[in-house]
Amino acid sequence: MPEKFLTLPAADCDADGLPTTLANATLQEANLSGLSNGTAYRALVLQDPSPAFTPAAADVAPVISGVPTISGTEQQGATLTVTPAAATGFPVPVRALQWLRDGAVIPGATGLTYVLQAADVGSGLSVRQTETNSQGSDTATSETTDSIMAAAPMLPPTSPTISGLSFDDVAGDLQVDIDMKVAGDGLLVWALWDDTKSGGTPPVTDNQGAVTGNVEQAGTQVADSGPFSYTLTYPATTTANRLRVWAINVNGEISDTPIDVAFTPSVASVPTTLAVAGVHWFNQANLTTGQAQTNTGAVPNAAGSWLLALNANNTTFGGGTIDITVSGANSTVTRLVSTSSADNVAYSAIYLVEAAAADTLTLTQSGTGTVDLVSAMILSSTETLSAAAVTATDAVNFAAGTGTHVLSGTLSDVPENHSVVALFGAKGNQSGQASWTGGFSTASSDQDRAAFDLKLENGVAPGDFEVIVDTNGTTNNNRAIAMAAVAVTGVA
Repeated sequence: MPEKFLTLPAADCDADGLPTTLANATLQEANLSGLSNGTAYRALVLQDPSPAFTPAAADVAPVISGVPTISGTEQQGATLTVTPAAATGFPVPVRALQWLRDGAVIPGATGLTYVLQAADVGSGLSVRQTETNSQGSDTATSETTDSIMAAAPMLPPTSPTISGLSFDDVAGDLQVDIDMKVAGDGLLVWALWDDTKSGGTPPVTDNQGAVTGNVEQAGTQVADSGPFSYTLTYPATTTANRLRVWAINVNGEISDTPIDVAFTPSVASVPTTLAVAGVHWFNQANLTTGQAQTNTGAVPNAAGSWLLALNANNTTFGGGTIDITVSGANSTVTRLVSTSSADNVAYSAIYLVEAAAADTLTLTQSGTGTVDLVSAMILSSTETLSAAAVTATDAVNFAAGTGTHVLSGTLSDVPENHSVVALFGAKGNQSGQASWTGGFSTASSDQDRAAFDLKLENGVAPGDFEVIVDTNGTTNNNRAIAMAAVAVTGVA
């Protein structure tokens, strides 16, 4: 290898030939073997100034140490996690993971985690790890898991059961207790429907709780298990008479057999105030069996809902009834309650009249004898009236001047917002004196051989209501008394 010399001009050297400055030095190679013997040279011999050379690391193919490992619960719905094995190689290898089901590729499953699917049940899963660089690749596969178990059973919801079906008479709400069992958080679905519509076909629901078809009203309630107590608002405008209930679990499975319960709708009541609209005396001519007698004048010949309290005396018609008909096709009359004294000489009855337009009332009697005199009192209301299914009647026979005589009856379970109407009718020239229990207002009238006393109490408290009338010793020719009472309310 040629030697390298640093040559300097003489001016840059001292007397001993050593350099005083290297500013003008030049580095050159020379072959000493070509020099002449005895020739003098001044030269500074230097070591090779190049740095020491370190060769670059050699490229190496990837090598995986061990195998990847899988952890997690081996059951459908659970998540498995893979921990890759360590790998070496230069350049640094690029890693790829692939989940396998029984050795076959699971499309798209290339991440560190995997959620077990229904297709995995009964199979073993593994993960293949591949490390790749410019020098090659290496592959390692994890151990295979045990057979994947099915998810915890998600049973379809059992059919719900219903109990405690009842109504709130004031608000018109349908109160119901529903017992439902579902696996996990489920959905209770209910529907009110009318079996007289759509050919009686019941409504249906989808697995999201949307009800379609013959439905008046529907709703849902998220729940995990019963029992539940619900109050379903029952609008006065609906005609629903059946309640249907389904249960839906978290998998969207609908109970195979929904519960379907029939009920009788409750009519919401409103506070009602009745008022006496007038007194009417029918013709005093005898009314024989089947004979018709038409009212004149005082009975309202107009559309509306009202009560007619009727008293008849000198009746010998053998326990028959007096019925009222109407001439118009759009009006109805319903006899709510009636009673007769034992010898059939006093008769009292209360009727509900619903007239769609002005109409004429006609009386007929079904007994075997005659009716001498019929009198009626009209009670009007600003609301459409509805009678509760409660009645009270009593009757007594007596001789004139025989002292105090008491009639009584009980209206059972009078609902809230109802009013009580009681009619005391006597056969005779006049009614004498009478007194009533409670806070009744009085509307009485006398006429030759016919008399009655009507009592009215608006908005009584719910519960049983006792109606009592004491004649306090009636006078003259009175000899029989009959009493009838009823509770009514307005309809919202």
